[in-house]
Amino acid sequence: MESSALVDLSPRDLSAGQIAFFLAYLCCTGLYFTAIFFRSKYAGCTAKRRDEDLANDGEASKAGNESSSSQNSSSMAASSMAASSTLSDAAAASEAGADSYLPGLFNNAVTRALTLHPKQLDSAHDMLASAVETGTHVAVFFLADRTSLFPDAKKHYSHDVFWFIYGTLVFVAAAYSLANDKTPGLLNRDQTEEWKGWMQVLFLLYHYYNAADLYNAIRIFIAAYVWMTGFGNFSYYHVRRDFSIGRFVQMLWRLNFLVALCCVALNNDYLVYYICGMHTLFTIMVYFGLYVRHELNTNTTVIIGKFVALTALVAVCWSSKAMFDMLWSPVYWLVKYDNPHAKPGTPGADPMHEWWFRTSLDRYVWIFGMVCAFMHPRVEKFIKNYVDPTPTSGTIVASAGASPSTRLAARAVVLVSCAVTGYWWYAHVYTLPKLEYNKLHPFTSWIPITIYIMLRNFTPTLRASSLHLFGWLGKITLETYICQYHIWLSTSSVANGQPKMLLDLVPGYPLLNFMLVTIIYVCISHRLFSLTCQLRDHLLPAKDNKALSRNLVLMAACCIILYGLGATLKFSLRSGSAMGGGAMDVTDQGTDPEH
Repeated sequence: MESSALVDLSPRDLSAGQIAFFLAYLCCTGLYFTAIFFRSKYAGCTAKRRDEDLANDGEASKAGNESSSSQNSSSMAASSMAASSTLSDAAAASEAGADSYLPGLFNNAVTRALTLHPKQLDSAHDMLASAVETGTHVAVFFLADRTSLFPDAKKHYSHDVFWFIYGTLVFVAAAYSLANDKTPGLLNRDQTEEWKGWMQVLFLLYHYYNAADLYNAIRIFIAAYVWMTGFGNFSYYHVRRDFSIGRFVQMLWRLNFLVALCCVALNNDYLVYYICGMHTLFTIMVYFGLYVRHELNTNTTVIIGKFVALTALVAVCWSSKAMFDMLWSPVYWLVKYDNPHAKPGTPGADPMHEWWFRTSLDRYVWIFGMVCAFMHPRVEKFIKNYVDPTPTSGTIVASAGASPSTRLAARAVVLVSCAVTGYWWYAHVYTLPKLEYNKLHPFTSWIPITIYIMLRNFTPTLRASSLHLFGWLGKITLETYICQYHIWLSTSSVANGQPKMLLDLVPGYPLLNFMLVTIIYVCISHRLFSLTCQLRDHLLPAKDNKALSRNLVLMAACCIILYGLGATLKFSLRSGSAMGGGAMDVTDQGTDPEH
């Protein structure tokens, strides 16, 4: 029997977390429009007069609150909205501190905004706008993937269409976005963003068309992403020596904010978006691996010792499934995955299987990324002195090093080594069936990664330019990975479900539908990337630990309050439904001729 969209949207079917999300979204929207009202009211005033009027309105609001008989309902609305209001920064707090009427701990910009203080609402306008837009996009996810408002379509894999789409994109990128990099060099930022971009396109098309024959290639791409986690984080911490808690928390926010929001709003487990969990885990391991005795990180022996220690730690933690389960048991609630499609008695029916399987495949490659980052300056110097062609013209100045003939021989050795090693890996590893390949992947994924790096940086010209279209896509890989589940593909309204269907906005026209949903999907992904960064800057000051701690505590408290309200409403709705159902049963029994 077909279910209607109205049935899908019944509040009784929502979890406590989903109800909490929509409460926060509605309250956030209310505060945002209140802020717009105050901003428009004083739009024509000078800055000084505007501040005075806003402060006067705040005093009037305070007096009204004190005399109002609806104080309790106002407090509940303020508490519900706290999750997004934590946005105000420390500067705004000190600016209005002199005229605050709140004592002690509650004397800050956040709580003044929650009590509808006009001046604080006005200062929070931009953050509220970001919060409301983010909530709107996630609400669209819910409508597209948890209701029957939009139809689904089956996946159809065509090699011809798959490679035509990708080939066309490569041609456009090469023809119109090839440009010189801002900081040319071995594995520069533009180059790694390009690398992430072209891999992400293939990764997404693999999901869209269910291109099972590319499974082993996708495993390599995911390994390359994890490699970049080790490479990028090591490069930052080893060079800048910045282990500040603010920067670390901002990084975790970037990796997990949108994931957490989707998990709550769509009632999914964290491991549905397993790549985000893997990046988070290995980012934390890099951070603490380098933070311990970080004053000694300039010592090569110490760094090598840390590499060995991290490798040994990984070997022990992933030595057996029993050991792994025991170590992760304290956070079982976070890393479990209840697969709705798993058959009883199969490995997939084990809630810990997904986390074990995914992390096992790439448990070593992030350490290899750290090793590459450590060797990067040495390798770059070696390439310039002994491999690159000797500069003969232009602005490049010839450096001391090997003779032209030696450089030519070195390039020949590099090419031959890559060709021989690549062929061996392809013939003996890559072409293996899926299950057999997975057994070798943790120990061989570094081979194609290394070959790609060597060939991509083979000449100064290759290192100095990149395809900026893929670089642009590379910056939003996290968002495109998360959003694909809900506004590009479809899980058919199944919580924790895998996207086995396609979102079908133009039924009967698969290519036209692909074009339309892709445009919407990429635009929303890009907006969510910007919004995540904006909210991070509002909520998590990198250099003010006091304000950071305060905001984290307030956000945690607001989440608890919102979830409590959601659970209470969920219980009330369920109780009301049960009572209504019971009354109907009595009526039915009384009118049934058989009774």
